[in-house]
Amino acid sequence: MVYLQQIIDFLDQWAPRELAAKWDSIGLQLGEPTSEIKSIVLSLDVDSLLLDTIKKEPTDLVITHHPIFFKPIRSLRYESDMGRILKLFITQNCHLFTMHTNLDAAEGGVNDCLIKAFNFEPKQGISLSDGFGKFYTHTSNSSFNDLLNLFPAKQLGYNDPKSPINRIAFCCGSGHGFIHELADLNIDCMVTGEITYHDEVFCEMNGIRVIALGHRESELFVLDEIKSRLSHTFNLPIRICS
Repeated sequence: MVYLQQIIDFLDQWAPRELAAKWDSIGLQLGEPTSEIKSIVLSLDVDSLLLDTIKKEPTDLVITHHPIFFKPIRSLRYESDMGRILKLFITQNCHLFTMHTNLDAAEGGVNDCLIKAFNFEPKQGISLSDGFGKFYTHTSNSSFNDLLNLFPAKQLGYNDPKSPINRIAFCCGSGHGFIHELADLNIDCMVTGEITYHDEVFCEMNGIRVIALGHRESELFVLDEIKSRLSHTFNLPIRICS
């Protein structure tokens, strides 16, 4: 038998909670650590697709990247989004565990999976100041267009697709918090999920080309990694909901 606490301990070892941002909400969101787990579903979010999935095929545990609890709940009406979510999880006795910014920063985590998808070696990257992104000073004359065309993505910021990339940075999800640091480091290309309008203006003025995959799309790569690691340790059916 496999108990939830065993899975929690395993995941905490991979993505320690101390790696998470101070504002983050991670760990066991709903459930009881002593419960037996017989199946797992992986998803980036608790969304309509996930709810439909576990309605049709109930599971004991859902592991997500994005948490559902950030603000205090002052009321719980079942017709609300949060009410629908919690009612379904509780009536089905389904547990919810979340790894968010701790998994972004973990070795082999969300950011490293994004880096590997672009054929860079995660361990060779240099961490950005808060540990949630990495950059490279040797890019083997990577072509911007080649990288841009690896996956569906938008070209944002500075418009110079033909020049070789000298320094490249990777940041899964939102790249907003890294923009000014990239200019200080003379980064000329960033791969990320999304940036704001004002970030794009800054990048255009500072010679930073941006490959924007979409917030969700830049993080989806990690679901296969989570499944692989869990499957090597626990003999349980594991499904990806994406």
